[in-house]
Parts: sequence; C-alpha cells; structure tokens
Amino acid sequence: MPSALFSAFFAIASALLLNACGNGESNVVSGNREGILHYGNGSEPQGLDPHVVTGIPENHIVRALFEGLAVKNPYTLEPEPGVARSWDISDDGRVITFHINPRARWSNGDAMSAHDYVWSWQRLLSPAMGAEYNYMLFPVKNARAFASGEIADFAEVGVKALDDLTLQVTLAERTPYFLQLMDHYSTFAVHRPTVEKFGGATNRFTRWTRVENIVSNGAFRLKEWLLNRRIVVEKSDTYWDRERVRLNGVVYYPTENVVSEERMFRVGQLHYTQSVPLDKIPVYRQMPDSPYIQAPYLGTYYFLLNTTRPPLDDVRVRRALSMAVDRDKLNDT
Repeated sequence: MPSALFSAFFAIASALLLNACGNGESNVVSGNREGILHYGNGSEPQGLDPHVVTGIPENHIVRALFEGLAVKNPYTLEPEPGVARSWDISDDGRVITFHINPRARWSNGDAMSAHDYVWSWQRLLSPAMGAEYNYMLFPVKNARAFASGEIADFAEVGVKALDDLTLQVTLAERTPYFLQLMDHYSTFAVHRPTVEKFGGATNRFTRWTRVENIVSNGAFRLKEWLLNRRIVVEKSDTYWDRERVRLNGVVYYPTENVVSEERMFRVGQLHYTQSVPLDKIPVYRQMPDSPYIQAPYLGTYYFLLNTTRPPLDDVRVRRALSMAVDRDKLNDT
C-alpha cells in the first residue's frame, strides 16, 4: 500500500542521508523531526487529473493523492486491498466482483461507492476525453469498442454497480494481470461532483485539481502548489488506513536540471532523488555507506524521429546515429 511505500522511502532516506552544508537547519534535518519527506521530483507536473496525465513526476504525486481498487505490495508487487477491501473472481476468470471498503472516504468526507468507478471509467474511456492511458481498461468487455466510438452505449461495457459497495467487472477474456492494473492511476476514481462543478466530465486541465478545489481519496491531500517551486501534500484525516501512514507530509520539488537536483540532495535539501548525473554515479558508489541505490525499473522510453525531413531522411544519417549509441554503457548504468 502507498503508506508502506512512503515509509520505506523515508526510512531509507533517513538512514542514508548526506550531511548538510551550511549553518542553517537543512530540509532533511527538519523533515526527520517533523515527519516530512523532501522529494526530488524532476520536471514540473503538467496536471494532477489521473485520467489526463501521463508523466512520471505526475505519477508520484497522483499516487499520493489517490488510491485504486487494489494496490501493489511495495516488496512483492502482489495486489492487496485498496479502496476494495476484497474481491471475488469467477471460475473462468472473466468476472471480478470488487467489494468496496465501507470506510473508504473522499477527502471532503463523502463515502466512496461503486458508482464512482462506473462514472470514472466511462470518463476515462470516452472518445471525447482522449485519454492516452484508456487502454489500461481495454481488457474490460467492450471497453475498446466504446473508446473507439464503435459503440455509444456505456451500458454495454462490462462494468456495473450492483449496489453502492459492489462493483462487477466483466472481462473480454481471462486477464491474469487485471488486478495489477487497478493500481495504475488511470484506473483511479475521481470525485464526480467536483469534476462537474468546474467543467464538463471530459474537459481537460480544468480548475478541479487546484489546491482549493481538489477532492481525492488517497493517503495524502493537496496542501500547496507553487508553480516551479514545490508541491506539498499532507496526511489525510479521511483516509481509511491513516493509522498506518507514518509520514505527516511530502514536499515535491520540480527540478528539471539533474545537476541542481543532485546538489540539493548532497547538501541535505532532499531526502530522495532519482536524478544523478552519470559522472557522479562512480563517486557515489565508492562512498562508505553509499546513499546510491540502483533499483531496476520496468519501463519503455523512445524518441519519435521525423524521417521525412533532412537530415533524417537519409538512411546513412540514421545508421550513423544508431552506431553512435553506446548500448553497453546504457545497459551498465
């Protein structure tokens, strides 16, 4: 669950932090005392709408603010209860019945229900929404057809609320990894009254995600967003599992310059960073009690190249660029 993941980050960072420079108290020192994690988060997030955003910096924050039907155990990656306290799977594996935790609440105190997911998934799959991650729900019966506009009646899609606390999902075919998809932020529910208050269901980047408006359901709630400076979340007092959330808050720092972010970590302004200049990695590896941890990350990154325009329209140029890539170095770092 998210609280366990944040606790793990905090414990590692506290044990491995580098000494701060200067006379003032560093963020790391004050954060250790106050239970605040200072987190280097890369670029400025483009938004916080789970059905719109696609980036890693956005992912870090959205997952603090929202929770899915199931969450991944941070150590085994196996699905565990989130908003759904349990689920049943039919013998053929095609029907999954989620039982919503009656303690699950939105940050404004509203009870969560199965209807939240029916509406949210319709929003995600709506052709008008144009959600890049709508394919996360394509294992659901007729989800792909609805997203493409082939069918217009969402009632034909395999998701329905049997009652306030029971969500039934029918898959097109057996999908063993479907429960893991429930931990991807694109499948999270959003608070319908708040979304509709500040625009249509399929409007993108509206004011519903602003600090003064947003309603979420995760372990933390949005407290402050200062553009290009910091985003602050605080422990939510409505989260169903708040007793296990050990952090009082997280401060995310958008720092697109890798060198600057590494320097912030080095002088004690960050507990955690994923940005380390390549030439600094050997230095960190050689440190006693090194704070450097290399964690495998399953992801696919690519560049889209326009091969119809010079100079990339010349196959010889493309071959030269390909030959210039040091694949061994990329694999070893």
